[in-house]
Formats: sequence, C-alpha cells, structure tokens
Amino acid sequence: MTVTKAKLELLTPYRSRIDALDDKIVDLMVERIEVIREVAELKMKEGIPAILEDRIREVVDRAGARAGTDEDMIREIYIMLVAVCCDLEEQIIDELPPLREREGQFDDDEDDDEEDDE
Repeated sequence: MTVTKAKLELLTPYRSRIDALDDKIVDLMVERIEVIREVAELKMKEGIPAILEDRIREVVDRAGARAGTDEDMIREIYIMLVAVCCDLEEQIIDELPPLREREGQFDDDEDDDEEDDE
C-alpha cells in the first residue's frame, strides 16, 4: 500500500507533539540515571544490595496506578526501565574502586612516606 505525501503530512502535527514529548522523556530519563548513579554509590558505601525486590514492586505498582486506563502498558515499560536501572546500579557498584581510594583518603600512607624520608 502506497501512502501519498498529502496523507503523510496529516501526521506532521502529531509527530511534532510526539517529538516534544520524547524530548521531555529523555531529559527525565537522564535525570533519573543521574540519581541512580548517586544511589549506587550510596548503596556501595553502606553495603546495600543493588536489587531490592520490594522497592522494584513499589516503583512498578506506583507507576501503573498513576497510568489509569493504560496501567498494563505503563507497568510493562516500568518493568523494563527498572531492570535497566538495576543493571546500571550493579555495573556501577562492580566498577567503583573502594570508597577510600575514590575519596583520596591516603593520609596514613602519606604520613608513612614522610616518616621514611626522615
């Protein structure tokens, strides 16, 4: 089936609206990822596991409840979103060096070096 240019042009205002919404969604996802990175560092520091099943259910249920008639679709999207974010948390936690090294807290080592010089 061939679609004429005139018929495709009928979609233009809708595509513009979708593009504008996509821009907002991406901005919010970037902001969410920044918070996920902060949470991963805190979890590592405090020895909290990346995956907390109760919290995952809470986030998915909350999103679904806000969606009204589109609850199932939003729950599906959030299941994927949370899974990707949990993967990111695990990756960050696995890749971060020990907190002491990241904060540059080598005061004891530096003192030892100074004593060696004397």
